[in-house]
Amino acid sequence: MPFTTIVVPFATIVVGRFAHFAPAIWRHAGHMALISGVGLRLVLITPHLELGDHLRHRQLSAIMLMGSSRPAIALSFVDPRLALWALALNFAGPLLRRQGHRAAVLD
Repeated sequence: MPFTTIVVPFATIVVGRFAHFAPAIWRHAGHMALISGVGLRLVLITPHLELGDHLRHRQLSAIMLMGSSRPAIALSFVDPRLALWALALNFAGPLLRRQGHRAAVLD
């Protein structure tokens, strides 16, 4: 895990300078998926976590980051300039949380 965390700034610099190259997007999106996977695993194996909305939001955000990294990598094969826009799907997280909260309130 420390290696993955240390390499993220380098991957961010590379994708910032060379966003039109697919391997730069693979590195950046891959690292985002790895870090969210490690974070989700840590949440799952931590004993005595208080169950509730905070834990559910944490898990949802990690799953969304892993999920948005996959289309970014896939899109980079077709058009690398559009691939990073797949990471903008993470902005849908708060909207999904609000929708889930409204449905829970209406029940």
